[in-house]
Amino acid sequence: MKDGFDREIDYLRVSLTERCNFSCVYCMPNGQDKKQCRDLLTESNYKQIIQIFRELGIDKIRFTGGEPLLSPHLENLIEFSKNLGIQDIAITSNGQGLSKNLIRLKEKGLKRVNISLDSLQEKRFKEITKNGEFSEIMASIVEAQKLGLKTKINCVLIKGINDDEIVDFLNLTEKCDIDIRFIELMPIGEGVKYEGVNPDVVLRSIPDVEYFSQQGSNTEGYYQKKGSSGRISLINPISCSFCDHCSRVRLTSRGTIKLCLHAKEEIDLTKYMTDSKILKEYIINSVLKKPEKHNMKESGTSSSEKYMYQIGG
Repeated sequence: MKDGFDREIDYLRVSLTERCNFSCVYCMPNGQDKKQCRDLLTESNYKQIIQIFRELGIDKIRFTGGEPLLSPHLENLIEFSKNLGIQDIAITSNGQGLSKNLIRLKEKGLKRVNISLDSLQEKRFKEITKNGEFSEIMASIVEAQKLGLKTKINCVLIKGINDDEIVDFLNLTEKCDIDIRFIELMPIGEGVKYEGVNPDVVLRSIPDVEYFSQQGSNTEGYYQKKGSSGRISLINPISCSFCDHCSRVRLTSRGTIKLCLHAKEEIDLTKYMTDSKILKEYIINSVLKKPEKHNMKESGTSSSEKYMYQIGG
């Protein structure tokens, strides 16, 4: 399936819930009533949409949230995706309680896991997440590696909060075969209240690393310190946009698809779910309208009116 700019769309990110057991300062609004989170899709709805996307050529799927572990559908949808022949099945999780679920998730078909971790200092981690348990997240990372799941750590760098830990994360790659992804803070939702870290600053903080290009990747290559088994990559959606090679669309738990994370527009699929044939044609025509690029670098902000927990990380 291709969009209107001849980009191959083969990656579906599926948000299973808006609910999250963390309240990260750059994501969840202070005082947000999580009871107001609206998850409208049933397991049957998800299966219908995933199957259509698979028929249209999707071969990579990632389940997100909120926190996907809070959804009762996660295990069944991983298994369903595997049975459809999707090879690349991943989740993005905050890691809370993940360790005790990983064996079962792997048995269902999980191949890769990204775990969000913005600090290696327990006190600071608590300040950022509000109610995360640092030891649980570290246990989840260890368990994922033990089970042979490809494991990446997502770290959002925020000026004045955790930008002094860049070297500490680099040192982690010396001990573990793990990828650290330094993610540029995006001006979306609560993120507009904070200042991100320029990738040049990151690179100046990690001398003596070698750069490797990554064929077939939508994002940049990676950096590796000599003698380390792990790697570091810089995900810079603003300063180094990878829109030209974007291959993804997002499905929200409200039944809409976002063709671009930073676009205001969302396409409601729920009104067509009574007829899979019509729904499929609607998806094909909608994907053709995927924007060429976002304009965050020019405008300094995202056009999306949603918070990240509502869209899917």
